[in-house]
Amino acid sequence: MSRTLAVREGAVLTLAMAEGYEDGTNEGRIVVENGARLTLDGVRIDVSADRGAAALEVRSGRLELTLAEGSDNRLWSGGDRAGLENGDNELVIDAVGSQKLGKLSARSYSSFGEADGAGIGGGKGRSGSHITIRGGAIDASARSDRRGAYGAGIGGGRGGDGSAIVIGGGMVSCRCWASRGMAYGAGVGGGYGGNGVEITILGGVVDARSRGMQGSYGAGVGGGQSDAGFGGGESGSAVGISIRGGRVQASGNVPVGSGLWGSASRNIEIVDGTLLDGDSVA
Repeated sequence: MSRTLAVREGAVLTLAMAEGYEDGTNEGRIVVENGARLTLDGVRIDVSADRGAAALEVRSGRLELTLAEGSDNRLWSGGDRAGLENGDNELVIDAVGSQKLGKLSARSYSSFGEADGAGIGGGKGRSGSHITIRGGAIDASARSDRRGAYGAGIGGGRGGDGSAIVIGGGMVSCRCWASRGMAYGAGVGGGYGGNGVEITILGGVVDARSRGMQGSYGAGVGGGQSDAGFGGGESGSAVGISIRGGRVQASGNVPVGSGLWGSASRNIEIVDGTLLDGDSVA
């Protein structure tokens, strides 16, 4: 039986697991309507057994999400949904405290099928945009343990663009990850068939990878693999990618740029910070 917490317009709440559920739940879901300010303090939701279930969905409005100091949070959704699904609604993630960073694992996950949603961003067929990460230890992934992964770590789901994404701080891991199959989405940017548009990294430590055991076809930062095949289409491109600070490890079909068969990259700039090819770094 599904238990849904509906967060109404303008709510300011701190969420934690109820007594007896400290290790997490596979039934609970959070839905935000018309914006809210939420603090997560040890929230652990895993509804990945249901492909159509989203652990946390922003249906409308702006969500300001804060990770409590030292907290360990998990938002795992089914393979058709994003772990933390905001779509095109504005999402800001930050952490409080200076002693121990709050953690968030956000995952579109399938143990046996395809992962078509993003870790943070859009579900299958949807874009993920207006995402800002200011702090925290973030692990965002589209992950399949047996077949292909098609969503971005942060950005678009399968067939969706990832746009207006800013990483300003924190420790951020964003991966399209296929343990046995192929990875088609970007680490941060577009899902399979999606573009990466206006992605800015200002600071923090960022690990962005498209990684599949049988092939890695999305960019680390930028576009997913084009869905038009060799030599055609406008999908899979990277437009307006800017690295202005921080330490960035990126790998995939290319570290930064368009996915496999994607249209030409445009307006790529590395102004400051450190960019490393993730495949060459232990």
